Amino acid sequence: EIGQLADAFNVMTRNLNKTTVSRDLLIQEISERQKTEDALKKSEATLKSIFRVAPIGIGLVAERVFLWVNDQLCSMIGYDREEIVGRSARVIYPSQEEFHRVGMEKYDQIRNHGTGTIETRWQHKDGRIIDVLLSSTPLDPTDFSSGVTFTALDITEQKKSEQERQKLEDRLRQAYKMEAVGTMAGGIAHEFNNILGIILGNAELAIDDVPEWNPAKHSLEEIQKASLRGRDVVRQILSFARISPVTRKPIRISTVIQESLKFVRATIPSSITIRQNILCDAEMILANPTEINQIFINLCSNSAHAIDQETGTISINLETVILTEESAAQYEDLSPGKHIRLSVTDTGKGIRPEIMGRIFDPYFTTKDVDKGLGMGLAVVYGLVKKHDGAIKFVSEVGKGTTAEVLFPTTEELPEIQTKELEDLPGGNERILIVDDEESLVAMVSEMLERKGYEVVGKTSSFEALTLFRKEYDIFDLIITDMAMPEMTGERLTQELLLIRPDIPVILCTGYSERISEEKAKEMGITAYTMKPLRQSALLKTVREVLDEAKSRIQEQGWF
Repeated sequence: EIGQLADAFNVMTRNLNKTTVSRDLLIQEISERQKTEDALKKSEATLKSIFRVAPIGIGLVAERVFLWVNDQLCSMIGYDREEIVGRSARVIYPSQEEFHRVGMEKYDQIRNHGTGTIETRWQHKDGRIIDVLLSSTPLDPTDFSSGVTFTALDITEQKKSEQERQKLEDRLRQAYKMEAVGTMAGGIAHEFNNILGIILGNAELAIDDVPEWNPAKHSLEEIQKASLRGRDVVRQILSFARISPVTRKPIRISTVIQESLKFVRATIPSSITIRQNILCDAEMILANPTEINQIFINLCSNSAHAIDQETGTISINLETVILTEESAAQYEDLSPGKHIRLSVTDTGKGIRPEIMGRIFDPYFTTKDVDKGLGMGLAVVYGLVKKHDGAIKFVSEVGKGTTAEVLFPTTEELPEIQTKELEDLPGGNERILIVDDEESLVAMVSEMLERKGYEVVGKTSSFEALTLFRKEYDIFDLIITDMAMPEMTGERLTQELLLIRPDIPVILCTGYSERISEEKAKEMGITAYTMKPLRQSALLKTVREVLDEAKSRIQEQGWF
């Protein structure tokens, strides 16, 4: 019995020890669990604190329904947390298409790369559209339904800055293109004007010789008209390149457009209907009528080419508009205020979006090689900018294009024009003509000799200077070209004035970057004229210069 009691005691002792150990383990486990819970609470508080102060939007979605969002996200979209949690993300997208696109692209990225980043646009509660950079990652890469966390960065201002930078770069590129074409235009202008001068001058001389009844008279007059058109084209190219003097005057643009419409109607196919809606009459702009005509005809010509051989309509609208700061910002370099808006709308094939940015590029064209060189809209762009205006194209492929040109109005009134005398007086003075073009020397000499002048012509500036040094007192006037191979007209004039300071000089040029009318007068040059020379203008300038020199001599008592 004593043995049995001892065994029972031992069993009780072992059980008591086990109970003590279990209790200690339980206490230890509870303690560890409490520490873990405290750490989790601290970690959760830390995360909430980070999410609360984060400068970007942060949220959690499941099946694209908001489960949680931070304060910054609420601020971005304008909704309170209570208004957004539990709702579909569709509420912040401006369209169903954008909501669908973002979902497709984002989840494709997550499946392929584990995370996804995409640019999108959200709609603020007040209706504003904001640009957003959205980055997402799933809680469980194998189960998207468990939830996806995301960050959202408002990049609206950054996008605006990028767009402004892009606009500036586009303008700089356009300016460089204009500069390049300007260099080319200046290089050919002088030679081309020499050729036109020979054609125009000889045509005018022939017109004087041919009687009215002779059929050749009409042909010569057509040559004269074509030469004058060629002269205007050269000037317009220089104007578009913005390297020629700006000569503008107050004009009634409605009159110019209505006159140009007659030419447009005569030159485009009869299958194209022209509709006009001229809503302004007395409004004036500061412009060159020939250049406004060129702008309008080019726009109508482009519309006709867009319609091609099909039937269609070109609508011409001319109206007065008042631009605010906001509406003026839609155009390039245009100030608010009163403007005349010229619109040319066609029902043609439209302009593809990928080429819209190149339509003003010199030599860029979508026409066949025999239908244009691609200079039309480049010229139009230059002329519009020269007139402080703006041009914009709106187009939809397959539906047509509208070209809008705006010009600021002016309160200036046009000058009263006086009729130029056709029969200008001649004289008997002796004139020295210097030009490296033999044909020009012969032509100008004949023009002057027919009016009684005595003319000596030289095609070498060195020979002319040598002659003048020997017989400086026999000449009453010098007419010299600017661009000559041996010695420029500028240098020749300086040498002539050193020999005889009172000699009047007329400087002629087709185009020169080195000298302007103001600079010429500072050098002592009496008159500065652009080629090609018309007979009437030449004779008038010669007579005025000689009379002015004679008056100056009489005033100083040199006779």
